[in-house]
Amino acid sequence: MREWTLDIGGKEWAIKFVQPSRLPDDTEGMCYLHPKKIHVANNLAPERETLQIGHEIIHARLWDLDHAAVYELAEAINTAFWRSVNAK
Repeated sequence: MREWTLDIGGKEWAIKFVQPSRLPDDTEGMCYLHPKKIHVANNLAPERETLQIGHEIIHARLWDLDHAAVYELAEAINTAFWRSVNAK
């Protein structure tokens, strides 16, 4: 299982890539506030994986932000990231 830690808002978070069956139905990732961990499905395409990681990081840092805003922000960041990567 791939995993690492990441500082988010001055706190150490565990990022783990897990079997989709370990996630709630119809989700590709999950942010848990206690303990501080993020699970991401381990079967995602690269563009989808970076989107999901970003989405869960936003939840971790801005936990009270409504889900529509989290999705919109994650989409914008992911689009900019992949445009930059593909422009090289």
